[in-house]
Amino acid sequence: MPTPYFEQALGRFEEHVREFDSKYLSKGEIPKDYGFRPYRFCVRDAVLGLAVVKYGRREDLLVVDVCLTADPPQFPPHSGTKIVMISLLCEAFKCGAKLEIKFTENVEGGRVPFAVYKLARHLGVTLSHIDEGHISPAEARQLFMVFISFSAASSQKLMQLAVEEKVSPERVCFMVHNGVWELPEMESILLGSGQPERIILGTSLPEVRALYLNDLLFARAALLGSFLDRKLARRERGDEEQVLELEGDARRFGISFDPAFYAKIYSAEEPLLVPWIEEDESWVPAGGRIVAMVRARTVADIELHFEDDLATAAKMMESYGRQKENFFYLLYPRDFRDLPQDVKESITESLRGIGVGPMICPEMAEKLDVDAAKRLEKARVIRR
Repeated sequence: MPTPYFEQALGRFEEHVREFDSKYLSKGEIPKDYGFRPYRFCVRDAVLGLAVVKYGRREDLLVVDVCLTADPPQFPPHSGTKIVMISLLCEAFKCGAKLEIKFTENVEGGRVPFAVYKLARHLGVTLSHIDEGHISPAEARQLFMVFISFSAASSQKLMQLAVEEKVSPERVCFMVHNGVWELPEMESILLGSGQPERIILGTSLPEVRALYLNDLLFARAALLGSFLDRKLARRERGDEEQVLELEGDARRFGISFDPAFYAKIYSAEEPLLVPWIEEDESWVPAGGRIVAMVRARTVADIELHFEDDLATAAKMMESYGRQKENFFYLLYPRDFRDLPQDVKESITESLRGIGVGPMICPEMAEKLDVDAAKRLEKARVIRR
């Protein structure tokens, strides 16, 4: 960015900070969306971006008065610009604007910032109103979706829901970026449930028991699969006396979802330690694949549906093949431990008889339901 623009924008940001402190912080008040709000984006001691935004009520768009981004060499390319743009898009959606962004004269003379243009070009998104300082709703929506990196199947399903006017893509993007659902959880919901729009919108009320319990079951399953995602990603370093978990030190693997078997597929880019199995230690080598059929069942449901689960697992193995690089598992919640001993042994023997390992998450279905219910409730109050 040219130095004059940088110095001018930095001075403008400091003015907004002083005004914000005087108007709001000193009085213990929170500004309305139509008041300017300064944001600083940091990772530890590194500042990746500065922005000042407000909701323009007259034009129904997000007004950006300061937009500065940095690209430190210790971070991936475009990191600062990406973080700031995701925040601007989320802010535009939250404020009720039409996902349109307008940069004022204080931002590089009223143009779309050059760093934003470079990022959009890198992602294959064309911005057609750079000189006017506008990002149109269609361009913003495209950027929003590209930032998330949906799988092809999930993108197709999301576009289908949008065409049918059931769910807007920007709402799904907002929910993922704000942590209501993580990306693998959202893809499980989009591809694995019969009516994903009900879960995404939270439209089923607890009073309508049948519909609500159905949505809760799919939400619970998405969360159970997410537990496995995080456990596989966790790399523990140390010795027998002390175990350390370092930030940003996750194991590398790809995650996909197979709706035919409601299974999570993990493609190992490095050796993966398989969790929650009876064996002391089992590793999937780099290039191998974990295929885990997710069944978030209670104690009663495990007994009731196990024969169906066993038959589905056998079909899953036939579909993927019994090559040595494939490792098959059936994932149950902690409820499995509460089955009678003879039932547990029978289930384990039956699974191993077809080459599938039982994998028991330490989380109970009841606790998964509590978390799922909170997310469904949160979904109900997010803008449609």
